[in-house]
Amino acid sequence: MKGRFYKLIFILYLILLQIISNTNSFAQTSARIENTSLQLDNGRLIISYDLINTRANERFNVWIDIRKSSGEEINAKNLSGHIGKNIVDGRGLNIIWNFESEGIDYEGNINVHVLAELVTVHSLKIERILIKSAVFPGWGLYDIKKVYPYLLIGAAGYGSIAAALIYNNKSNNTYDKYLESDIIGDRESLYNDFTRQEDATKIFGISAAAVWIVDIGWATLNYLNETRKINAGLNPHFRIGYDFCRYGSTSMLTFKYNF
Repeated sequence: MKGRFYKLIFILYLILLQIISNTNSFAQTSARIENTSLQLDNGRLIISYDLINTRANERFNVWIDIRKSSGEEINAKNLSGHIGKNIVDGRGLNIIWNFESEGIDYEGNINVHVLAELVTVHSLKIERILIKSAVFPGWGLYDIKKVYPYLLIGAAGYGSIAAALIYNNKSNNTYDKYLESDIIGDRESLYNDFTRQEDATKIFGISAAAVWIVDIGWATLNYLNETRKINAGLNPHFRIGYDFCRYGSTSMLTFKYNF
């Protein structure tokens, strides 16, 4: 009966793991750049925009493309504000271009294109990884790598706990028999059995603790490694943008996909 119960619990763990994995899968971003506007301010061009409909774990690399009406690109360098790496969503975001400090005369028609590139989504959470590793060793590693054999670590951990409990129960029973026995030969044999069972209890207990400690450390290192990969801006997928024509009073939303 107990064996069936433990098997049922393990199956429920696997089902829960699959549900969480499906929930965390990333499809297509629905982020948009809207309401781009330009404003002159004492030799500076303030480019305002809204980055909306993003997910909580999405980060964007934002840059601008500025061109004259002839199509010639203006290489803007003195930029500040909400531009660059790891920009999060928000309304009223500003990019400030100090064109006067670059010796550029702001005259005539220009087209400003605000672009945002979605960096690979970091759906992993260290808290979730650690909780899963604490509940079932190997679960956190599976969440990072999606490799089923990692779940065998949990089987080893709980198997060690079960063995420790079994031997602890045996040692208690053996010690009670040792205290009750009046026969010297039996007492000596029972005490030796008790000693071996106590040692086995300690070994399996230490093994179980080692499984948890090693697994949590291993999962943490893998999490940090995945985080470094993501922060390096690898594997960009989606690009969104918004065009603004300074004097034409027209705007155009653009969407690009990198194959």
